[in-house]
Amino acid sequence: MNTPLPIELSLLAIAIAILMLQAFSPLMSRRKMTWIVILGFAALFAWSLCPLARAMTCEADVKIFGTLYRLDPWTMTFRSFFLLAGLGVSLLALPWVEHQQEHVGEYLTLLVLAVLAMVLCAGVADFAMLFVALEFLTITSYLLVGIQRHNPLSLEAGVKYLIVGATASAMMVYGITLIYGMAGSLEFGAIDAHLRAGGADSPMIKLGLLLVLAGLGFKIAAFPFHWWVPDVYQGAPMPTVALLSTGSKAAGFVLLIRVLHDAFQPMAGFWQPVLCFIAAATILFGNLAALTQNNLKRLLGYSGIGHAGTLLLGLAAGTIFGQQALIFYLYAYLFGTLLVVSAMTLWETPASQHEIDEYAGLRDKSPWLAAALIVGLVSLAGIPPTIGFFGKFLLLIAILEQQLYWLAAVTLVGIGASLYYYLRVVRAAYFARGDIGSHPVPALHQKVILAALIGLTVFFGLYQNPIWKQATAQWLEMLS
Repeated sequence: MNTPLPIELSLLAIAIAILMLQAFSPLMSRRKMTWIVILGFAALFAWSLCPLARAMTCEADVKIFGTLYRLDPWTMTFRSFFLLAGLGVSLLALPWVEHQQEHVGEYLTLLVLAVLAMVLCAGVADFAMLFVALEFLTITSYLLVGIQRHNPLSLEAGVKYLIVGATASAMMVYGITLIYGMAGSLEFGAIDAHLRAGGADSPMIKLGLLLVLAGLGFKIAAFPFHWWVPDVYQGAPMPTVALLSTGSKAAGFVLLIRVLHDAFQPMAGFWQPVLCFIAAATILFGNLAALTQNNLKRLLGYSGIGHAGTLLLGLAAGTIFGQQALIFYLYAYLFGTLLVVSAMTLWETPASQHEIDEYAGLRDKSPWLAAALIVGLVSLAGIPPTIGFFGKFLLLIAILEQQLYWLAAVTLVGIGASLYYYLRVVRAAYFARGDIGSHPVPALHQKVILAALIGLTVFFGLYQNPIWKQATAQWLEMLS
């Protein structure tokens, strides 16, 4: 393809195709439509890793409806991540759609469009593109959360997400307005030049940046913009929970990297202490609040808040190494979350409330699901030899290099708390006994997928080089 945006246009084509199939081939099975999405994500992910594909689209700026879209190594890196997240979530959707009687085509279309919005977030180079891409992602997320209209929890979650999201968007727009008024441009490069020319001390720009950080803080579920997370996680379908936990959160972080590194690097002395405080508060609140949760979906919500704080360490360090450690940990968080949510999805019954006690006897009924759940939780907790351990280790190194010892101490407190509440789930799954008669047993292909995820989680914990090259964009060496 001659276009510099083959992946973005391909995702749009897949979304339109699924919607047309739903409209004109209503008898097509839900499973076939899901497999079309899965194979589409798999093909695009493989293409995104191809050196030739990256060489074709590297180091260029593209104008899209007057906004600036940047194609650089970070765009390529996050493209691959979002496509991998979409592939994992669509595989999770495969068992979930079997129980859905309506809106399957619409759900799959929204899933593809949400991934397209994430990919667009990866290359933003001005605030106009940032706002459009972020709102595109947010609106599709609203619909993915509340799509089960006969489920009161799903509708409640969708409405709460909408209200809080609209408030966050309004704050961010006001902040962008203040920045534009002082800098005279929406492009990150022009804002950076204005700040280096002496505009970094402007109170209005500082206020505008704080409001933008508040809007992006909602997307990553950072304290104190986390209010929506537990209720939304509890009411949303399981594949949507995985998407919000991984892809949506990663989109928020790539936007933070773009804004802080490309536009506001001259103001690092202002925003770095702010991020340190937010990271510490987010780690403590998320992990301490998770200690009292008895519902596994809500526990994942609060622990996800804690992980957002851990990821913020990479930005709080204010270094390129910190950003690279952040990207590495996003992969660790992706694998761990997909394992846990996969086990929850395959163990789910129509009557499931996802209380921790419901997982009693999991080992006896399905050792595969138990292994997936345990390895995922162990990785999220940061226990060797999983990739989660090495990811947290890199983030701790990043902040210790900047002599942020108090922040490292807060992080260790959060890790200690997470060990307790994750091990509660391990105890229920492995050592408790419960009624397991109504729960399904995973099919052979599902066991293969679980085994692959477990293998990747452990393999990349022992051999980090492939993920680290992705995080540091060292794949460029293959093109030289």
